[in-house]
Amino acid sequence: MEMRQLVALALIATTCGSGADNVVILTVDADPPGISDIAQLVISASDGQRRAEVVIKDLKMLMLPPARTIGLSVPSGAPTVVVQVEAQNAMGRSFAFGEGTVAMAGKGSTLTVKLQPSTPPPRFSTGQTIPSATGGTRLKPVGWTPAVTDDGPPITIGLTDTKLNFECLWQVAADGAYRCLPEGYQGAIGYSDAQCRSAVLVASPSRCNMNADVPAFGTLFNFNTCPASRSVWRKGTLVTGTIYTRNAANACIATTPLRADQKGWAIEVMELSMTVAATPMPSGTGAVVPVFLEAEDGARQFFRWRSAAHRADCDVGLAANGKARCLPTPIATVGTYWVDASCSQPAARTQKSSCSGDGQFVSNVANGVCPAATSIFRAGAKQANAFQRDATNSCSPAMLSTSDIYPLGAEVMPDAMDTAGMGMLPGTQRLRPLTDTTAGGTVIRDQYWDAKLRIVCSATVGTNGRVFCLPRVTEPPRGFIENTCSGSQVFLRRTEDCDVAYGAMENGVCPVGKRVFLLSTQPLTAGFFSTETGRCEGFMPRGGVQAFAAAREVPPSEFVELKRFTP
Repeated sequence: MEMRQLVALALIATTCGSGADNVVILTVDADPPGISDIAQLVISASDGQRRAEVVIKDLKMLMLPPARTIGLSVPSGAPTVVVQVEAQNAMGRSFAFGEGTVAMAGKGSTLTVKLQPSTPPPRFSTGQTIPSATGGTRLKPVGWTPAVTDDGPPITIGLTDTKLNFECLWQVAADGAYRCLPEGYQGAIGYSDAQCRSAVLVASPSRCNMNADVPAFGTLFNFNTCPASRSVWRKGTLVTGTIYTRNAANACIATTPLRADQKGWAIEVMELSMTVAATPMPSGTGAVVPVFLEAEDGARQFFRWRSAAHRADCDVGLAANGKARCLPTPIATVGTYWVDASCSQPAARTQKSSCSGDGQFVSNVANGVCPAATSIFRAGAKQANAFQRDATNSCSPAMLSTSDIYPLGAEVMPDAMDTAGMGMLPGTQRLRPLTDTTAGGTVIRDQYWDAKLRIVCSATVGTNGRVFCLPRVTEPPRGFIENTCSGSQVFLRRTEDCDVAYGAMENGVCPVGKRVFLLSTQPLTAGFFSTETGRCEGFMPRGGVQAFAAAREVPPSEFVELKRFTP
């Protein structure tokens, strides 16, 4: 029996001038056939500026095929509209999705949407209500825009310092203020004098830095503040004499001479007043409010959310129940450290500082939840010792020279967190900016939804050296199918990343970019890897991890190219 219902998309009607409605006949089918146990359909629509959403309930375990038809009431003369149909089961879980586009030029328009078993994309959200960043006299907005305008709108992702010529990384500086600082440079630190007072940055050549150069500015960590802070250095002259360092007893001693291809660069501390400072400022009142970094030059950038219930900052993400929540911002995250000598109690690790962690939160991956979700815990008392598993899987004491360790306290249950939404801006183009929504408003993230490839993507250098909107990947390859440890490569993927369909490896040229591969559809039961001694040995994927062979390499031309954008 054919189902016929009339559904009004009222929000789209606000765009019309005539007020006369048309009925568009939407046919919902399945491809491949056999989608069953549908309890309700969620129909979302966007005309590129606005969105509408309706839910058709009580479908009593609907099956497709046969196809069903639904009448959508739309305004006369409405522009092109994208219609998304999402099927949910009796538990409210989405398990099938389809999308179609129709031009609403006159009466009698029809559209067929075929559902496929898949995770649906983010739903259309309300329009952006919170600006990502606005410029001042010195700091200016910067972002990404598709190289082909018709592929999607630009997004603003941050600010750039037009005086010192670097993009802002808002970090706590040594004076305790948030400042727009350059990216930290990772290199060995030495000294040019026997008293170890004049700092030297030792640089080694790399694929994209054959002359062992260093940037004009960089930062160094200070672990003795709360939180850990950074000082800023400026590049000086080349150092050709003896390089000194401090030993375990803090004595200043001469080091082994630099290799012929290494260089030592004098670095001098730069006055922090030469950079731009900002103050975190909550905006408005309510259960959740946005927090902005208000810069001293007049610039303003969205920082995060502030939860009244938890008296803490929070960030939108998936909680352990798989639902979007504003998760209290953690000070540490569970990784490879353990609290006890038997390595049975996981510990959260963060950058070393003088903070105590009292009243703060730590995070861990929610095991077995896909898409990947996060569990939040209260932070336990900071630990003086921790343990790690070595190459033989033995539990042994860990070095903590640059790390702080916290045990997991009481878990913060998902329903105790503020509700949130993860969506995308209304749009009919291929790339649609993703959004985060709380009771405090909607802000654009630094990612897109690629409606053609049905992936979340972000700006990443491709294999040809240009920037593209590339998908989330698992990387790098960890083995091979063949017992010669050559040929078809194998990627490992966590159970929690079941929505990740691509793997990547670095190219072999400069600039460093990603070669992207589709993953095979069926996991492997075993593979082979090269040991440090050059032997080719078999391996079995450990619990919680699956192995997938690299399938077709996806050329950059199949993704959307992005370019730098300055409003």
